Amino acid sequence: MRKRSSGYSISIFSLFIVIVIIACFTATALLHRTRAAGSYGSNDVRYTTYVVKEGDTIWGIAQKNMSDSFPSYASYINEVMRANHMTDSMIHPGDLIAVPAGDDSVSDDALAMAR
Repeated sequence: MRKRSSGYSISIFSLFIVIVIIACFTATALLHRTRAAGSYGSNDVRYTTYVVKEGDTIWGIAQKNMSDSFPSYASYINEVMRANHMTDSMIHPGDLIAVPAGDDSVSDDALAMAR
């Protein structure tokens, strides 16, 4: 015959698992919210225009122009794609795109008014 005490240990273990799952979801949601509110996603981002040349890629543009306000090349590329309403990273020679730049360029609000 089994002891009844093992039922309590299963209940405690199940409760522990539920708490861990809730903590993981909460941490993920907070992390996502923090990244979404980062300086590279706010209206403080400054832009300049860039004319795409033969052989240019968004990755290459990021390597040449990315400032320290972006945590990674991926975040810079995502910002370029967001600012230009791009659904993929394809660019072509002659394209005029907005790229994040230093303090001497136009703000996100000015970019929106120019469209």
